[in-house]
Amino acid sequence: MAQSMSFRLLFLMFGILAFSNQGYSQRLVINEVGFKLEDDVKRQISLLAEYEAQIYNGLFDTRRNDSLLITINIYKKFSDYKKSSLNTGGKPISATGFYSPYQKQVFVYKHDDFMRTLVHEMSHCFMHDNMGPEVPRWLNEGVAVFFESMEVKYNEVSVTVQAGRLSAVRKYVADGDFDLVRFFQTPGTLWLDKSKLDYLYNVSYSIVFFLMRSNPAAARKLIRELSKEKDSVRAIERLPYGRIDQFEARYKLFYR
Repeated sequence: MAQSMSFRLLFLMFGILAFSNQGYSQRLVINEVGFKLEDDVKRQISLLAEYEAQIYNGLFDTRRNDSLLITINIYKKFSDYKKSSLNTGGKPISATGFYSPYQKQVFVYKHDDFMRTLVHEMSHCFMHDNMGPEVPRWLNEGVAVFFESMEVKYNEVSVTVQAGRLSAVRKYVADGDFDLVRFFQTPGTLWLDKSKLDYLYNVSYSIVFFLMRSNPAAARKLIRELSKEKDSVRAIERLPYGRIDQFEARYKLFYR
């Protein structure tokens, strides 16, 4: 399995026209609290936002993401970051970053790997704008985890395969008790249990990765179906895989 995926390949997979800066009008606001970001880091954030917008355009067959306002608040001090949760509808689960659907803004603590967190939370901004608050949690987090390993090297953007997460999923699949239908029926309260988050993020990411690598057209169709149908199992059964047990068989074969 390749360890990285270029965005040129993703563009081809989703039928997206070659990216061009000409006409790009997305609005990006970066608020630095207690420090100043280097110009090069700001350029990287801008490039990552642009590319993420293009992939969301491909997934949702739209151009609306080009002009979406993305507001990012980055805090040098953890105490300042923690205070930011007081006006966002509740305490964030993550100690490193969160997206507030109430304020439609991203909040990130500037830890050593904050760019990874920033891209993850920025994905939630795009997803909520395209699907609204009823987006299935597994899809919302799975796509965000997929993009959180985006990185910029020599002005090029690529996505690194998260081998550790996929290795964990292979172990789940080897366990005869693993059941995708049961996973899709995970109650929202379980996402509040920090001891379960690795499992939930790993499986969510693995489903998105499976679709994007094996059948990008099915990934786009699933997005459309989930925009109308909030039941993930019924939406998946409208894909070319057939019944949910057939989809699960293909998914498990992919990870054996």
